[in-house]
Amino acid sequence: MADGRFSPLPEPFMGKLSNGMDVLVVPDRRAPVAYHGVYYRVGAADEDAGKTGLAHFLEHLMFKGTEQFPEAQFSPRVAKLGGKDNAFTSADITAYYQRVPISVLEEVMAMEADRMTNLRLDEDDVVAERDVVLEERSTRIDNSPAAQFREELNAVFYRNHPYGRPLAGWRKEIEGLSREDALAFYKRFYHPSNAVLVVAGDISGQEVLAMAERTYGKILGDNPPPAHVRPQEPPIRATRILEMSDPRVGNPQFSTYFMAPSYVGEGGEDGPALDVLARRLGNDPSGLLYRHFVRDQKKALSIGAAYYGGARDHGVFIIYGIPAEGVSPEELHGQVMAFLSEFGAKTPSQDRVEVDKKALAGATLLALDSVGALAQSYARTVTLGGSVSQAAAWPQAIGAVTPEDLVRVANKYLDPKTSVTGFLTKEERP
Repeated sequence: MADGRFSPLPEPFMGKLSNGMDVLVVPDRRAPVAYHGVYYRVGAADEDAGKTGLAHFLEHLMFKGTEQFPEAQFSPRVAKLGGKDNAFTSADITAYYQRVPISVLEEVMAMEADRMTNLRLDEDDVVAERDVVLEERSTRIDNSPAAQFREELNAVFYRNHPYGRPLAGWRKEIEGLSREDALAFYKRFYHPSNAVLVVAGDISGQEVLAMAERTYGKILGDNPPPAHVRPQEPPIRATRILEMSDPRVGNPQFSTYFMAPSYVGEGGEDGPALDVLARRLGNDPSGLLYRHFVRDQKKALSIGAAYYGGARDHGVFIIYGIPAEGVSPEELHGQVMAFLSEFGAKTPSQDRVEVDKKALAGATLLALDSVGALAQSYARTVTLGGSVSQAAAWPQAIGAVTPEDLVRVANKYLDPKTSVTGFLTKEERP
């Protein structure tokens, strides 16, 4: 009997407005509420050199107002309608979304359409919000050795591709961002043909399409943004090591990065096997790394693996660990690399891999079981350049992964000679 966890997901409704805006709808009849979002095909990787942090800065400024909703009245208006709103910026996507009663969906669509083209920025608001962004950076990154370590390691990992730039931006460059910078970025990328409208709720695709034409469809489709052209990352030919120490570090740690494909890029067919490999190696006490280094050998306090394939251009596979007392991160790292070499020389059992596949698929499907969650997953795939068919077939792709696939991708991508490893240690005060 086929396992339901590997059944394809229901494909959403897909349409397109006359101005080029994509429309994605996932009907969900469980409650009279709607998830509504606009996902722009632009993120931190699209900033010009010297302007890091601009995509995130503009995300903040988008809440400052338009002529219709001045003085930061957008969010209070959503709240008055009985909803909640938020936004996020990644390397590839900037998204604005709301959860509202289905009865006010078209009104919220009109508000977001207004914000797409009629943003108004006061110089005082820009200065104040820049200070907010700088304070965020201080709190989340500058005051956290672990966050600084990840930022530095990412910058070393990507030598040429803009994924090496921090999403928050480098502090000195944030300080120089201006009103003119924000408006130029806005006018360049915030265009209906560069966006995906996503709606989930008790409504049909045709109903949403009609609402979208009455709201977003009023925006002209001329002067679309240029195609995404980014510098490409050259092959890694040599091992790179980063060492960082800080007196605030509690436990030393290591992280090793391996270049891997993204789901929507070249080599994306290996994404499912890499996802299962990450599950097989780590992420919970049943993982091979945890069982060997934490439970059996007692060499580590924590250890795991992760595959990040949800990007436009590149993915990354990460092995990380915190050594036990008396074990250095360098020693633990060396033993982990030897362990991975042994894994790549022996095919795991079919039964064990089936358990991992079912656990991975089951946990993912459970996380998608809420109004908007499945639509968000589809929206990310489409915004990155993938298809709804590809996203819907993900459970099937996981189900098709074989033990031989795990060995193949481990040998193909987890090569220590083409890795980048960082060691974070405690700096002893004199």
